[in-house]
Amino acid sequence: MKAYFTSLVRCKDSESIEVVSVKSTVPVELSMFVPLSRVLSRIYVGKPVRRGDLICTNVLNQGIQIVATKTVE
Repeated sequence: MKAYFTSLVRCKDSESIEVVSVKSTVPVELSMFVPLSRVLSRIYVGKPVRRGDLICTNVLNQGIQIVATKTVE
């Protein structure tokens, strides 16, 4: 079974703890959710982030792209 993967990515250089919501551009096998979470837990993005910005490409060599779903200034 496949579903869109959604998660949060932390912003660097932030005075308060701030996160950006992200999602996969294609449905992903449910068995890939934990490995994807581990990869994204190591990623920090710099501000500003616009909705639709590409955060990560070809995650785990599976051709999965992760995009921002929220704008953070």
